[in-house]
Amino acid sequence: MTLRAHPHRDHHRTTAVVAALGATALVLTGCSSDDGEAETTSTQAELTTIAASPETQSAPSTSQAAEAPAETPADDSPDAAAFAAAGTADKEHMPTKMDSLNIVDTRVGEHDGYDRVVFEFDGDGAGDPGYHTSYSKEPAQQGSGFPVEYPGNVALVVMIHGVKMDLEGPPPGPVAGAAGYIAGVKDTGTFEADAQYVIGLDRERPYTVTTLQNPTRLVIDFQS
Repeated sequence: MTLRAHPHRDHHRTTAVVAALGATALVLTGCSSDDGEAETTSTQAELTTIAASPETQSAPSTSQAAEAPAETPADDSPDAAAFAAAGTADKEHMPTKMDSLNIVDTRVGEHDGYDRVVFEFDGDGAGDPGYHTSYSKEPAQQGSGFPVEYPGNVALVVMIHGVKMDLEGPPPGPVAGAAGYIAGVKDTGTFEADAQYVIGLDRERPYTVTTLQNPTRLVIDFQS
C-alpha cells in the first residue's frame, strides 16, 4: 500500500506553526515593553522621592551667612559704692577747656543692678564733655520752650555742653529704645553748642554720671 502526502494538510500545519510562533513573539514583545515602562516609571518615582527628601538638600554656604555686627566699645561697670551717694539731685560738670565735640552714637542697655545710657563722641581724646542733668515731669525744649513729649512717667533732662551744631544732620527725634526701666531717649536738638536729650523713666531713680575714654563717652547709670 502506497502512502501519499496530502499537501493541503501540510500547508495548514505549517500555517498553524507560523501563527503560533508569531503569537509567541508578540507576547514576548509585549512583556518586554511592559517591563521597560515599569522600570521607567519606577526610576522616575525614585528620582522624585530623592529630590523631595530633605536629607539630600545641601546645607547653605557659609559665604551666605550674615556678617556679625561690629562690637561696640566696652563700657565699664559702675562702682557698687557709687550708687550709695548717687541720689536723684541735679548733677553738673563744666571742664576748664570746652572742646567742640561731635556725638556719633547714643545707646541704652539693661544690666544687673543698673540700666545705662551712653553718649559716644568721635574718636580718642575728644575732650572732656561738660554736662548738666536734672529730673523733670514737664521738660521744655531749649531755645523754643516748647514742651517735649517723652516715653515714661518722668524725664531726666541731659544737657551736653561744647557740642558741634550739625546743620545737615537729621531733625530731632527718638534716638534709642527701651532697656530695663529706661523707656526711651529723645534728641531735642542742639542750640548754641548745647545738645539736649530727654531720657524717659518709670520714676525718679538714683543715678550717676561719669566720663569714659578711648573713645570718649558720657555715661549715665540708673539704679535698678
